[in-house]
Amino acid sequence: MIENPDSHRKTPLRKASLRSFVRCLLIGVTLLWSLATLILVAARWIDPPTTAVHMERHLQAWIHRRPYHERYQFVPLSQVSPDLQHAVIAAEDARFYQHHGFDWHAMQIAAEDDMDGGRIRGGSTITQQLVKNLFFGTGRSVLRKGAGYYYRTSARNIDRQQSAQLAAILPLPLKRRPDHMQHYSGLILERMRQVGW
Repeated sequence: MIENPDSHRKTPLRKASLRSFVRCLLIGVTLLWSLATLILVAARWIDPPTTAVHMERHLQAWIHRRPYHERYQFVPLSQVSPDLQHAVIAAEDARFYQHHGFDWHAMQIAAEDDMDGGRIRGGSTITQQLVKNLFFGTGRSVLRKGAGYYYRTSARNIDRQQSAQLAAILPLPLKRRPDHMQHYSGLILERMRQVGW
């Protein structure tokens, strides 16, 4: 049997190419993760100039040949009503103060419900939602509307009931209106009361 001399050269070359590809992939992932971490840390002091949600909405408006108007204003947390802060936490991430960004229990329950064919529910935390909106877009929801849009008041002056109603529309802001969310906002108010807010 005659051995092909080229077959021995191809094997080391293939292994080197695979190693090079894996190394480049790992470097790329590490750089992206580092950039994301840097952006999140910087967001503590610097308002982001844009987000994936903004870019997504701008692209959708361009595709549909409609004007796009960003309607938001950054407000320091100290100028947001504590009732609104508590209502959002009660509605979106009741265990916010008990985890470090990932609520493994809520994710497990959501996954089990999904596998059982039950109601699709979210298991993401406020932290995960922030990352998703900054870097990945929404896929189904629009920019969150605020106190000024619905109640013609500043975020600082929004009351307890209005806070619960705004928190109630967060999962589906295109389909929900605060004044139609009496039942869910009542549940949010009850959660707030149970926690002592």
